[in-house]
Amino acid sequence: MNILRITRHSATTEQLAALNHLFGVNARVVEVDFRFSIDPRQAVQEFDRLAQEHQANVIEVVLPLHLLDAIMRYSQFVQGGGMIIRAIMDSPAPDTFVFSHYEQVISVRVETRRLD
Repeated sequence: MNILRITRHSATTEQLAALNHLFGVNARVVEVDFRFSIDPRQAVQEFDRLAQEHQANVIEVVLPLHLLDAIMRYSQFVQGGGMIIRAIMDSPAPDTFVFSHYEQVISVRVETRRLD
């Protein structure tokens, strides 16, 4: 099991423990600090390239909703059964974040309306 974390922040001890609990102690966790293109089509290509390069089964990613939406719709990784997860953080005090749990991203729906 290969878990790819695409984020600017290193995993905490609690996050690594949760990943080991969820995916097994033999899971390999790789962290990549990567900034995706703001263009959704290019971001999907970058995402799939990273997934393939690291032979990922599970990817934790922090992205703006419009890019996550594009990846959920068009990524070969997702269409092939790959799992996307996200870390949920609690904020017990201002500017303080504490890991709570992981969630699997099933779908993303972004609906907007122009304001004039």
